[in-house]
Amino acid sequence: GHAVGFGPFAAAQCPPPLSSEPPEGAAPASRHVGIWSLLRREQPLGSQPEEHVEGEGPLRLQCPCGLYAEIRIPSPSSLGDPFLQHASCGGHHHAFAPGLDGRALSIRDRLVSFQPPCGEHTQRNAKFDAEQLYWVEVTHPLRPDAEGCMEAWARLNEKDVSYVALELYPYSSDEGAAKGELRRAGYWIFAGSVFARVMGLAPGQGLVAGTCCRSFVDLEHFRGAVAAREEIRRYYDAVQGVVDAPGQLRATKRAWEEISGKGTTFYDAIAGVGGTIRKEGNMVIHLRPDGRRDRWRIMEW
Repeated sequence: GHAVGFGPFAAAQCPPPLSSEPPEGAAPASRHVGIWSLLRREQPLGSQPEEHVEGEGPLRLQCPCGLYAEIRIPSPSSLGDPFLQHASCGGHHHAFAPGLDGRALSIRDRLVSFQPPCGEHTQRNAKFDAEQLYWVEVTHPLRPDAEGCMEAWARLNEKDVSYVALELYPYSSDEGAAKGELRRAGYWIFAGSVFARVMGLAPGQGLVAGTCCRSFVDLEHFRGAVAAREEIRRYYDAVQGVVDAPGQLRATKRAWEEISGKGTTFYDAIAGVGGTIRKEGNMVIHLRPDGRRDRWRIMEW
């Protein structure tokens, strides 16, 4: 395999981020909006599938504005090194009108991910059932190699759900980057009573987001396992949970933690757990218990 990193000159060019505006010829992505649970995944195509009980596997939350967050945290019973299986991500999504075969082209621009960038946008053909309760997406163009992938998803929500979408500001201060501070990226999505938050370094920053290669396994080979794992534990976080009441959030899954039963308190405004969160204009400010400050742009409210 090969790895491409960022240096003083461009040895290779990764695709630029997709525009947040719908591209020409795009169809409304309303069918993709909702709370989705991964049921089945094959990669490469035809291989032994990864299967999940509805509501217990990876989760994707997508807002009408096109922002999405996926929580892909390996279970404690996963085979192999669970560290390598973290694949939570978030970014922008665009959908194109279905063709004669009824499949719509789906393009995802992953702007934060626990896996290194592969050098191209995630592009798949998607087909929904008549009730839009299930859908299947397959790599486009179809690839028989290790990059070929099929995923089947099930909708968990009713159609009438309210959404909130927040995008992490890259720096903790209004003044921009402090000396040595790396740009960050993150998405915090609320869909009804469910939320998903993914945070990490922005594209081009650090080892994980700054190296184009096929997988975290390859990243460790090229960049060193110790350095790669230290960085991802320090800068990356993914959490899935529920809103029990206004100002009370409960985490049911979180990267780097084993959460059992009904989960643990993620934020409680009354009890003072999880720091403080306040809304200021078009921003949400989260002052964490360790003193770090996260600023979130309101993209949908």
